Amino acid sequence: MRSSTAGVRKTGEIACGERHRRTARRPRLGAARRRSRREGSRAAVRRRLAVGGRSLRRRTQRRACGYHGLRRAPPRGGGVDPDSLLRLARASGWGDRGIGVARRARAARARLDRQATATRRRHAGGDAGANALSEALRRVALGFGANLDDAPGAIHTAIERMRVIGALTGRSDLYRSRPWGVTGQPEFYNAAALYESALTPRELLAACKRVEQELGRVRSYHWGPRAIDVDILAIEGVTVEEPELHVPHARLRERAFALVPLLEIAPSLNDPRDNASVAALATALPPGERASVTRLERSRGMLGALRTNYEEAAADYDRLRPLTADEVLLAEAVEAACGVRTGWPASLLDVGCGTGRYALWFAARGSAVTGLDGSPAMLARARAKAPEMHWLEGRLPAGIPKQHFGAAYSLFVIHHLSAGERRETFARLRDVLDGPLVIATFSHRYFCEHPFAGIFPGFLDVELSRFPALPALRGELLDAGFARVTMQRVRTRKEQDGARLLERVEGKFLSTFHVMAPEDFAAGLDSLRAWLQDRRYVLDFDVSVVVADPVPGRAEETVEAEPADAE
Repeated sequence: MRSSTAGVRKTGEIACGERHRRTARRPRLGAARRRSRREGSRAAVRRRLAVGGRSLRRRTQRRACGYHGLRRAPPRGGGVDPDSLLRLARASGWGDRGIGVARRARAARARLDRQATATRRRHAGGDAGANALSEALRRVALGFGANLDDAPGAIHTAIERMRVIGALTGRSDLYRSRPWGVTGQPEFYNAAALYESALTPRELLAACKRVEQELGRVRSYHWGPRAIDVDILAIEGVTVEEPELHVPHARLRERAFALVPLLEIAPSLNDPRDNASVAALATALPPGERASVTRLERSRGMLGALRTNYEEAAADYDRLRPLTADEVLLAEAVEAACGVRTGWPASLLDVGCGTGRYALWFAARGSAVTGLDGSPAMLARARAKAPEMHWLEGRLPAGIPKQHFGAAYSLFVIHHLSAGERRETFARLRDVLDGPLVIATFSHRYFCEHPFAGIFPGFLDVELSRFPALPALRGELLDAGFARVTMQRVRTRKEQDGARLLERVEGKFLSTFHVMAPEDFAAGLDSLRAWLQDRRYVLDFDVSVVVADPVPGRAEETVEAEPADAE
């Protein structure tokens, strides 16, 4: 027994010793394996780099084109198209998790679209109770604000894009307000809009954030400058108290820039917590806060397409609109944006050439210009000036020739087209251009800050209805197939002779005065005469030059026109 016990004890000691020795060797073996794996990984990386780094590039591309990569750098037009995202996920081999993310994004977008369609159908119903709101269909008040770039244009574009949540039933005029919370930044533009929607508060918040992202909102610091801000001010009969969402808006009662525009379109909308109406809340604002907001009368810009009869305007057009020094500076910027070098012949299409003012300038500098216009009377004057040039008669978009051109420019023309006509025109131009399309237009901010906005009744309503907002114009060009859209400014300031200005206005040198209501034009003319008696008129010629390039990655030539006094 003793020997057996000893043998067992000895055997146990040997076993424990072997186990200890094996355990002690494991770290050395693990370190060797790790070294081997590191060397193998380095060798593998060297092999991949030797054959062009295909795996590394593939991983980088997946990160850049993945779901979160697309969220950080949205494709053209803004936002992430869920259908394209799902196709990309399957084609790029994201795996089950990535494809699941794409599927959920597509399902969420489809749910929003279905609910928006149901809202529109309820709103358009023909029965006697169609206008009465059901429990699911509620009034939603949204507030809009911006103070960077074309801020009024961004607000106009955001109001239109928010139609995805339901029917737009009303929108306020634009308001100017002092910065709230943080001073030392530009003045804000604000507006409010009323929709009928069946979406939940969370879905409404997601739609607001998506529109902000599409329009270039970059969150910097609290109450700082912004390209666009879309807030849920109130939802009829609904209260929400969450960390990221407060309905009604947590600071609605303190802010005149939110309450005063809302008062214009929904004075009877109540706060469900105490049944206080918007009218009562606006009345309770401190006088100083209420005075910080200035209304821009008749600035909704919802008149639709307005047409100018150029057959009547052609007779005095050249007399009232000679090519000025300001416009020569603009033409030089357009020439550079088109990629034309002095002395090099270039094939250019002048879209909306009118009487040929700019076409003749480009032709004199060596370019081969084809002028296109839809007015026979305007083209007759162009042909009389230069019968040797090529002039085409045709209305946009159908009149665009099928031959190819090196570049095209359209100066102060696109506001004569409806949104649908613009989209078709851009698509046709994209097919025939080997180079850029250059557009000269005015921003909505330019009109809001123009002296005529306070002189002619309805001036803002006419101009904001006709001219596309710059964010909307950029989206239309990208949707038409242009690869890249950049924007520049050409700006000059000079004093104008008051008598000469009055003569030109009386002759309706701007197409604005041709489409304005006669009573508004007459009242504005009287106001202009009185206005010129005690001040000098300084013309601020501030043009936005939009360059749409069909070729991605083309070397960009920056055109800078410093603000200067034109002689």
